[in-house]
Amino acid sequence: MKKVTQLFFALFLFVAVSGFSQEKKTFKGAMEHANFTEQEMAEATKLNKAKSKEIKAVKAQNLPKDKEKEQIKKLKNKTTQQIKKIVGPEKMKAMNSYWKK
Repeated sequence: MKKVTQLFFALFLFVAVSGFSQEKKTFKGAMEHANFTEQEMAEATKLNKAKSKEIKAVKAQNLPKDKEKEQIKKLKNKTTQQIKKIVGPEKMKAMNSYWKK
C-alpha cells in the first residue's frame, strides 16, 4: 500500500510540475518573438482585436458549424494577410514559428 501511495504521489508531482513549466502563448508574445516595432505591434494588435470582434459576431449568428468554421477561417486568413502586408514575410515567418514551438 505504501508503494502505491508513493507512486501516486510521484505521478501527481510529475503532472503538476510539467503543467507549470509550459509557457502560455499569446499574440503579444508572438509579436515580440518576431521583433515587431512599436508601430507594427500597434497596427497588428488593432487588426487582431477587430478580428476577434468579427469572430464573436459570426458565432452570435448561430450558423451551422461548417458555415461558421468557413467564415472564421476567411476572417483569420484576411487578418493574416493584412498583418503580413504591414510587417513583411520574414517577420510573419518568425511569428508563425513562435506558435509551432
